[in-house]
Amino acid sequence: MANTCESVVRISGLKEWLDNFIAVNIADLLVKSGRQVIDVSVGLERYKADTGCEGGCCGLRLMDWNMNMYEGTSITPDLTLYIDSSWDAPIDWFRGIVSLYPELSFNINWGQAEDLFAGSLLASNGEITELSIRSEDELTEEDLWLMGVGHCDVCDKPSLEYMRDEPCPHCLEEEAK
Repeated sequence: MANTCESVVRISGLKEWLDNFIAVNIADLLVKSGRQVIDVSVGLERYKADTGCEGGCCGLRLMDWNMNMYEGTSITPDLTLYIDSSWDAPIDWFRGIVSLYPELSFNINWGQAEDLFAGSLLASNGEITELSIRSEDELTEEDLWLMGVGHCDVCDKPSLEYMRDEPCPHCLEEEAK
């Protein structure tokens, strides 16, 4: 089983720009598949063509998406993409998509439960304003929630095995000492 990194990509901006993002990156896929869950790359062909980037993009899949429109309010519309990628977060894709859409703002969170790593990225005006990559001991509660990982009742460390009702590796390591 490949390790899957789950990402939640929140994009906000004017409706016209979000509609353009959807038209370029998602709409054709919906027409071809006729469903909301899609097992093909999200705007990947255009991204590769525009940036020449091949690395870090393998296995990028759009699993679901939704768009929130707030009529009659001052709240900016937003689009949320749920993306899975093989092994690592598609940071190269995140950087590329941010640079292709400088008129949109991005708030991206990702996590991979098997190896216990996560990260987040904020971007606007086509540039990343904040990038944080966290490993096992640095994970936040939001990271763990995204990954579906719990804490061991004994050592209080994040443990995927604990979620599977298997012995916690941290506790086993301590017992071996």
